[in-house]
Amino acid sequence: MPSATACSQPFRLAALAAFALAAPHGLVDGTAEAQATAQRLARLSWSAPGDGDCPSQDAIERAVESHLGRRVFARSGAQTELRVDTRVVREGERFVAVLRTGDRERRLVSAADHCAAIAGPVALVLSLLVDLPAQRSTLRLPPPARRPWRLQASAGVAGARGLLPGFSLAGTLAAALLSPGDLLLIEPSVWLWAPRERHEDGSGARWSAWSGALAVCPRFWSTAALALRACGDAQVGSLQASGLMLEAPLQPARLWLAAGARLRLELQLAPPVGLRAEAGAEFPLLRDAFHYEGRGGSKVQLHRVPALLPLAVFAIFVRPS
Repeated sequence: MPSATACSQPFRLAALAAFALAAPHGLVDGTAEAQATAQRLARLSWSAPGDGDCPSQDAIERAVESHLGRRVFARSGAQTELRVDTRVVREGERFVAVLRTGDRERRLVSAADHCAAIAGPVALVLSLLVDLPAQRSTLRLPPPARRPWRLQASAGVAGARGLLPGFSLAGTLAAALLSPGDLLLIEPSVWLWAPRERHEDGSGARWSAWSGALAVCPRFWSTAALALRACGDAQVGSLQASGLMLEAPLQPARLWLAAGARLRLELQLAPPVGLRAEAGAEFPLLRDAFHYEGRGGSKVQLHRVPALLPLAVFAIFVRPS
């Protein structure tokens, strides 16, 4: 039965060295090992999914030769003493590298949800494998690779009660920055609210609104497919009203300024696409009233934003690897 090794950290040298050295008769057949020298050439057969961020064969070969500081893999037509067939496959949310030589097979199982994470462990194990006959050798390890900040785009719909009269809907567009490891998300967005009308004693108005928001969302829980974030945001925009059968015109616009807090659940579907759902509230910092002057100079209030606005958001996002 094949054995499995977890690669939750790409360059855990001790664990990977033990993986390669504990099976000298598993990955290298006895005849080849007896005849090999420290400078022998190898041939790598490589297969990996082509629709993600999996490393190429050239990248793996360069990494191995960089580790050993010498030429390792034969170019076309050159004689070789060792052949290693390596293929990367997806198993559920994980990526697995299967290394085979002769009738022996070993598997590297990555704990990461992106294929690129398997490149370092595979290159290191191959380096140890092809260098086994040497009595002494030095592996040159690169600095630990950190994933860069990444972009995420999303579009969705939001619902709130109280920003406009009654319940109102908005379309949202956002472009976010994700920190290395996806621990922090910084997201500017634009919100455009559908118009709403309200009538009072034969008079009324139509309201609309737009706003720009900036949310900061640290992640505090996650699995391979799910992530839960706590978001704080600030919004600034405009509430606008136009009168319908008014005896005196409404003041047409108010500044919209608010701070909010939401919980965000993210579900990764088929990468790079995912869904997110949010629930929370906005707390207006300005609460001016919309009114008109009735007969006799009396003021009739048509709408005033409440002190707390319940809010829900559903969106689809695209997060390139």
